[in-house]
Amino acid sequence: MEHHRHDTPVFLATAQPGRKQRQLALAVFGVSLAFFLAFVPFAKLQLPPVAAFIPVYQSALVVSDLITAVLLFGQFRILRSRGLAFLATGYLFTAFIAVAHALTFPGLFAPGGLFGAGAQSTAWLYMFWHAVFPLFVIAYARSGRREVARTGACIAACIAGAFALAGGALLIATSGQSLLPAIMAGNRYTPSMIVVVSATWAFSVLAMFFMWRRRTRTVIDLWLTVVMSAWLFDIALSAMLNHGRYDLGFYAGRIYGLLAATFVMITLLLENGMLYERLADSSARERERAAELERLGGNLEQANHMLAAKNRQLQEASRLKSDFLANMSHELRTPLNAIIGFSEVLKDGLVGKLEAQQKEYIADIHGAGKHLLALINDILDLSKVEAGKMTLELEPVPVEMLVHECLHVMRERASAQRLELTADIEDDLDDVLLDARKTRQILYNLLSNAVKFTPEGGTVRVSARKVGGERFPQGRFAHYLELSVTDSGIGISPQDQARLFQPFTQIDSRLSRRHEGTGLGLALLKHFAELHGGDVSLRSAPGEGSTFTVLLPWRQGDEPAAAVPDAVASGSTSAHSDAPLALVIEDDEKSASLLRLQLEGGGFRTIRTGTAEVGLETAARERPDVIILDLLLPGMNGWEALERLKRDPELCAIPVVIVSILADGNHGLSLGAARVLQKPVGRAELLEALEAIGFGTAGGNAKRTVLVVDDDRKAVELARAHLHAAGYQAFPAYGGRQAIALAKHRRPDLIVLDLMMPEVNGFDVVEALKDDPATRAIPVVILTAKHLADVDRLRLNGHVQEIIQKMEFNHGRFIGEVRRALPGKGC
Repeated sequence: MEHHRHDTPVFLATAQPGRKQRQLALAVFGVSLAFFLAFVPFAKLQLPPVAAFIPVYQSALVVSDLITAVLLFGQFRILRSRGLAFLATGYLFTAFIAVAHALTFPGLFAPGGLFGAGAQSTAWLYMFWHAVFPLFVIAYARSGRREVARTGACIAACIAGAFALAGGALLIATSGQSLLPAIMAGNRYTPSMIVVVSATWAFSVLAMFFMWRRRTRTVIDLWLTVVMSAWLFDIALSAMLNHGRYDLGFYAGRIYGLLAATFVMITLLLENGMLYERLADSSARERERAAELERLGGNLEQANHMLAAKNRQLQEASRLKSDFLANMSHELRTPLNAIIGFSEVLKDGLVGKLEAQQKEYIADIHGAGKHLLALINDILDLSKVEAGKMTLELEPVPVEMLVHECLHVMRERASAQRLELTADIEDDLDDVLLDARKTRQILYNLLSNAVKFTPEGGTVRVSARKVGGERFPQGRFAHYLELSVTDSGIGISPQDQARLFQPFTQIDSRLSRRHEGTGLGLALLKHFAELHGGDVSLRSAPGEGSTFTVLLPWRQGDEPAAAVPDAVASGSTSAHSDAPLALVIEDDEKSASLLRLQLEGGGFRTIRTGTAEVGLETAARERPDVIILDLLLPGMNGWEALERLKRDPELCAIPVVIVSILADGNHGLSLGAARVLQKPVGRAELLEALEAIGFGTAGGNAKRTVLVVDDDRKAVELARAHLHAAGYQAFPAYGGRQAIALAKHRRPDLIVLDLMMPEVNGFDVVEALKDDPATRAIPVVILTAKHLADVDRLRLNGHVQEIIQKMEFNHGRFIGEVRRALPGKGC
């Protein structure tokens, strides 16, 4: 046999014969034909009987056929081929009937043979034998590639069938011999033998025909064809061209039959040896592979340890980066607070009038400070996005109002360059759930770039419309809000488009060198769009202008983002419709029940929700007189809810009492921080915050007093300047301990408080003020330069928990806080 490559079939029943195999088969056939032709003239030559010939021949034949059948059944179990089952059964049948032939042969075990054999039994068994085996070959040739599901049961059925068939032939040849025509007269053939043996020989010819017609010939097909040719020579010599037993044809024919029977066995045994060699090689390779895998496993484990160490280093680096950004935010915003604030004081003439040139210089300083602040904010936003800490604050946004707000901001710059600024907004656009700040920043950045890179006399057009999901095949929403900004500017080359959305990247052009920029705007707006679940695209060519298109998912309030519990009203809500309504936002059942009892005992109606999301919806629908807000809520926490309430013009007038109660109901907290502002803060923003808590502009003779607390003296002086200009009397405290003492001594109407101070920080100040009945009613505005990331909010909640453990919940104090908040409405 040829050796096949490891990736090709190696079974005789599946391998295709190669050229050398075909040549070898043809040579074997040629030698067999030559011997046959050489024996034909001498086939009738009478030879002396050899007593040992029949036992030796029959024994060798039985052993050969049994081994061949076992090897074929072995391949059948692997390949499940029905044809192999037929062929193996044929060889098993020949082994069984060869045993019967030997046992009935006259003079071998008994003078007339065993099993009641007669003079015709052995000859007829020979005919059955040589007629039935070709039928099994025909069944093999006709079976095709059909597979057998249960090979074990099939093998058992094949063995039983072969045994039954051989037993039936034996029964007919012995017990039914009287029904059969006589084909032997002593050791000579009768005339009937010619007819019987011709029919037997025809079965072999038919088997050769079907083997020749097989479409796909395998190695076993090739050698089976050679075997059937030898089978024909066997029948011709031993039963057609000779006279009878013990002549040359008798001996030569049986030798042909034995060689034919053993030929397939020899090829199968050679194949098994080759398979064993391959198995040994494969086992050796597997052992080598296992050793290699073990070595690689050790290397992988070592690499995992190294990766774990690297991960720890990366986590530590990420923590240090976050700390650095927070500290950098504080350190940069602190001097910027002074630069922007004092320049604004000078620009607005709060400390005296300035000359025209002085105003110009101050305006430049103020503008440069604002630009530097925008750069810091962009860098911090980008770092939050890259760290995966940027989150969305979705709220209903009127699209038309958003577009016109951004156009209003840009209109002055556009007019200075004599640009035509237009808007094309689809009619009747509903409000969309968006992060308003981030969406406004997206649109503002696109408009700013369009104005910046459009020469004088050009056009900039903004369009907004609702489009289908086919505009963004990678998305998962049915509709999108499409915001497009088209300009008639210089355009962008394909090379620049490929890197346009990378951080700190700017296109190289004459206009870009004339205008300031950091290269962060487009990178951020792409991140913001993707954070929403949308995308940004660009269509541009040099000299033909540009069109930036932003797709944002079309979410609306009737699309539930998550399952949240509905608002639950108490039984007393409808009983006293004229009583003030309190909305309690508390997720703990026991705490909510305690609050309800306290409120209803004080004459309030109550309605309660378990989450901030549902609480905001309920507040918009029910318009309560006061909101009782827990800080530690699932999903949106209390701080975020408070910020959203104060941003909503319809809800900002509702006073909010922040309360957090432990599960056992024995402890609680009522915090008085009314607003959180981030430095640098302008005069208008500060005064707006004071108005929002009902602390309007001072009028009349009695000025309202404000305690300004900050360890940065410049920040204190800046806040005092703004407050004095608005008619307030402000006095300073340069640390937390001094602030507590001054608050208790002078009882100011308002406290403006920084969080980050040495020794006694802002949290400590709030805690001390709320512990003292004389100062707990003083409203507090938080003014800080610290960058408030999500981790800082978690830290604030942690402070709340620490304070809770020190304060005892008191019914009178709680109701007093609620009644104190009610008269102070205003936003």
